[in-house]
Amino acid sequence: MHLRELSPLFLVLSVCASYAAAGNVCTDRIGAVNGPVMFRHTWQVALPREANARSDFMFLSLCEPLSFPADSPAAPCNGKSICRVTDGKAEVLADLSVNASNVEMTDSWMFLKGNKCGEGHPQDFKMSIRLSCASHLGSPEYFIDRKCQMFLMWRTSAVCPKEPTRTEVPCSAYSTNGSRHDLTGLIKTTGGYTVETTNPSTRLVINVCSDMQPAYGIAYPPRSGACTLNDKNECQSVGQLESGLLANDTGLYLEYAAVPESQPRPGCTEPPRTVIQFRCPGRARSRAPRLISDVNCHYYVEWETQYACSLDLLQASPESCKFTSEVHGVDVDLTPLQLENGYHTTEMTINGSKAIFYYNICGKSLGISPAKCGSKRSSKSAICAEIGGQALSLGHEEEQTLQLVDDVVTMRFTDGSECSSSSGSPWSSNIHFVCSKERGDGELQFGWVDGDACTYHFIWETVHACPKAREEDCVIEQDGVRIDLRPLSRTGGDTPWTALGSLQSDKESVILVNVCEGLGKTSVGKDCGSGSTVCVKRSNGKKAVYGMEPSRLQYDKTSRTASLSSEGGLCWSGKKYRSVIHFVCKPGAVSTSPVVMREVESECLLELEWHSALACPRASHVGQDCRVNDDALGFQLDLSPLRSSKPYEVKHKGYSFLLNVCGAAEGTPCSADGKNVNASVCQVSISNGRFWSLGKASSELTYIDGMLNLTYTGGTPYNAPAKTPRSSSLMFLCDYEAGIGQPKFLDEANRTYTFVWYTSYACPPSFFVGCVYRDPHTNMSYDLSRLNQVNPDGNWIAQQDEVDHTVVAFLSVCRPLRRPFPGCSSKAAVCIMHSYHNGTNKVVIGNAGQARHAPQNISQHLSLLFDQGDPCPFKKNTNYSSVINFICDPNQEEHLLYMNPQRNQCEHRFLWVTHMACPVSHLESRDSCTLSDSQGMTYSLSSLHLPDSFYTVTSGDIMYELNVCGPVHGGHCASMSNTSVCVVKGSVAKQLARTNGMSLSSEDPGSLRLTYVGNYTNHSAEAVKVVIDATCDEGSNGHHFSLLRAEAKLVVFGLS
Repeated sequence: MHLRELSPLFLVLSVCASYAAAGNVCTDRIGAVNGPVMFRHTWQVALPREANARSDFMFLSLCEPLSFPADSPAAPCNGKSICRVTDGKAEVLADLSVNASNVEMTDSWMFLKGNKCGEGHPQDFKMSIRLSCASHLGSPEYFIDRKCQMFLMWRTSAVCPKEPTRTEVPCSAYSTNGSRHDLTGLIKTTGGYTVETTNPSTRLVINVCSDMQPAYGIAYPPRSGACTLNDKNECQSVGQLESGLLANDTGLYLEYAAVPESQPRPGCTEPPRTVIQFRCPGRARSRAPRLISDVNCHYYVEWETQYACSLDLLQASPESCKFTSEVHGVDVDLTPLQLENGYHTTEMTINGSKAIFYYNICGKSLGISPAKCGSKRSSKSAICAEIGGQALSLGHEEEQTLQLVDDVVTMRFTDGSECSSSSGSPWSSNIHFVCSKERGDGELQFGWVDGDACTYHFIWETVHACPKAREEDCVIEQDGVRIDLRPLSRTGGDTPWTALGSLQSDKESVILVNVCEGLGKTSVGKDCGSGSTVCVKRSNGKKAVYGMEPSRLQYDKTSRTASLSSEGGLCWSGKKYRSVIHFVCKPGAVSTSPVVMREVESECLLELEWHSALACPRASHVGQDCRVNDDALGFQLDLSPLRSSKPYEVKHKGYSFLLNVCGAAEGTPCSADGKNVNASVCQVSISNGRFWSLGKASSELTYIDGMLNLTYTGGTPYNAPAKTPRSSSLMFLCDYEAGIGQPKFLDEANRTYTFVWYTSYACPPSFFVGCVYRDPHTNMSYDLSRLNQVNPDGNWIAQQDEVDHTVVAFLSVCRPLRRPFPGCSSKAAVCIMHSYHNGTNKVVIGNAGQARHAPQNISQHLSLLFDQGDPCPFKKNTNYSSVINFICDPNQEEHLLYMNPQRNQCEHRFLWVTHMACPVSHLESRDSCTLSDSQGMTYSLSSLHLPDSFYTVTSGDIMYELNVCGPVHGGHCASMSNTSVCVVKGSVAKQLARTNGMSLSSEDPGSLRLTYVGNYTNHSAEAVKVVIDATCDEGSNGHHFSLLRAEAKLVVFGLS
């Protein structure tokens, strides 16, 4: 009979059928119950909260006395074995006195007798625990309580007839807000997890709540939860199982203690141990475990994993059978797989025997049916089986759980028929729903069976398990390479990426792309469908979806490129549209758009290529002056805002640590001492005022993938013969919501004090902006990312002279400033500085706008809007913003003007005349001298290129040396690389333009325009532009150059 079907009276009477435990449950295995494994830990059980109660927990520790800090509300429970704490008020239910007189057993029950049930009450408090075999240690869970008796359920490996080969510790815990967390799903039955480290020589392997069993030829010491591997793949333990999962104010943590009687390793003063800190990343930022400190062989690991999230986020009601973005951060709906009438039937072969499974999901039973469920009733069973002539139930309808972790939905059924391999323990089953768009509804398939735990595992590949958003598909870790494309995703109504180019079969088509998210989350891609990632809008108004979620990121280590492949809607003859996006590493390119490479109509295939810095494997970076640059992604992390005139204070175990970032901690006993005025961390004894310097100021930062390290050395020497100076290490970790954050003490070992600091200033830009605008009326594309390509090393500068100073504006296009001037925000795309005639500079607006918007049409001008800058003091509730209006005029000089540099303006405006603001049509090619029109006609100037010489054009005493479609060979500018146009006056030669970035375009039939640009002067957007206008003259013999226009910044040649 199922536990939930038993009446409270039956549960109370069941005590009469028990027998006294023959032995001590704390030292002996009694029947199937392994008491020493179960009760050497303290267990916390959440109880139903009565009206107006904020929290209600019971604590159970039979073999060790309960122990809480003296200032804890649970302190009255100290020394007892069972205690209840409701809203901070403690009630002792049982003293510590476990023996045969107060512990009674049956085959599957344990009964505990406690204190008198309330003052003047004749009955004793009694606890009944229903025990059943499971694959893990598990934890007790509340079922019901009546008067003076409480009933718990505990599915645990400690009552299985076969003793587990692995040693486990408790793997669930409650956070300070009362939410429950369970990491059981991370336990590996063999081997362990490899921890990411910045030091290739450190190979750290860990497991969660369990020791490690042999795998891949590696043997692990008993009870070892963490170990380092040497060159021979031999495990050296760096921590063994002792206590279970715990919760603190920063999250969950496991501590693997030093092996008893072990000796310190060479270079360390204490035996090794390991602490794993778990953090919940929500649904968007999961990552592998990372080593954040290994000072003195004390290993500290941070692990962002969805398993660390509250079960409220991970679990949904089986009856609803769906997860929602509002509650769970993701949308998954399994209800289409549910049958309102009847049930599913699947036949398969298991180990050579025919098997038939009858099942329903989403809280439904099989109902009154002919399905055979052994001794169980089908009306109460959710899944039954006939295997080799034996009928059994694999799960009760009321005992279902539904959980979504790392894109796999697991529906678990328990309390089925009795399992012959355990004494009275029931069969259970897990159905793992795996996302597979190709499978449609899919069907149940046999996975494996865990005979020891009496659990069947099934796999159900189905489209209904696919989350609407699959950001994790955009992260890959393979062969030591980690690539994360998630910053490319557009959400919240942003403009999607627009590909350069169009279908060969439809030159006016527009191709929209949004990787890692569906186009439904963007402003102009909603009509393509929420799950579409590549969508073609044809000139006739129809749409074709070439890619849909999910699509897995693949990495080719030979070509060092990544690719995303996916299928879309129906094409023809049963085929589906397909798309492949090839990602090529290009350092500094964060605003470039994908480019159409080819269309294969017969295969319904569209291939795109995307040159992006996000396709570059991660690397470590070192910086000075409290800043560090990621040259690949082109952003800077700046911790100088954390520098404070008043030191930060951290208290730990009788000491106060006063510290500063990238500078000395002023106003501390160390700074007043005279000997340690440059101390960045000062340790002060709270009891007697003694103090020590923990290191001198330094501003050298090391950065890798969201982690920054700042180390101070040269502190007060230890009072030991070696006189080793003290040091300190500050580890800054990215937390987008933390703001400045606050340092916390982590460890002191090997003369080094370690602190951890979660702050948003350690976070790289969370997104990048596309730089392409597609005019919906003309279907012309404008690509401003070319401005980043011609100026890859820095920012653009616009300036305006005033009476006593020059107003200087630093600008970047579609991205944050690359290397911000000191005082400029690392988030800013526009920063304003005053440069005074006496040589001093002052940043007056550190953030005059962020790059959050793609180019757009504002008042008939191609424009870039930068907003969410610093608060503007000249208008209430307004932030600084900036606007750049672009003008395309091939006949004007290139220049960038600052339109209103007055200090009392909240909006700063700029005007930029550049040929790169001209439309990019299908009749333009870059870095090429060949283009084709919509009719398939090919135009080329390549035949005019002189491979060993150059052309000359003379105007008075000035001579121009130039070439077509490439650099000049020889001549006066031979020593200047990539020169395409050289001007010579007397004995002086000057490079006018370079081959890099040349473009060929056609405005009218029979004419071509080749454009060269010289070096931009001091990032001022001013450069010499050289234009060669070629026209077709069928009556001419050969070709002829002429000088049509010669200005300081613009030279135009005619070619006929």
